[in-house]
Amino acid sequence: MKTLRTTFVVLSAIMFAVGAALIALWLVLDLHGFFKGMCQGAGFTLLVGSVFVAVRYARQGIKGGEPADWLPSRDGNGTTGWLPRGGERP
Repeated sequence: MKTLRTTFVVLSAIMFAVGAALIALWLVLDLHGFFKGMCQGAGFTLLVGSVFVAVRYARQGIKGGEPADWLPSRDGNGTTGWLPRGGERP
């Protein structure tokens, strides 16, 4: 599991560095036209993607990575709560 976490940290750092480099390339070279749009789009996409990967890694580390976190509560009589205790409709 440590290898997977390390992989996500390295992936996030590389994506952020490449995104920042593309934005810097666009600003330093004062690109126009297609190359400006390509550097902007790829740069900002990589920055947002790196933040997404980092936040997902951080949340998984805090919560323990339970795959059933999204499921509704299963307390009570095993239903979602819209039926009475007996499980029958009135």
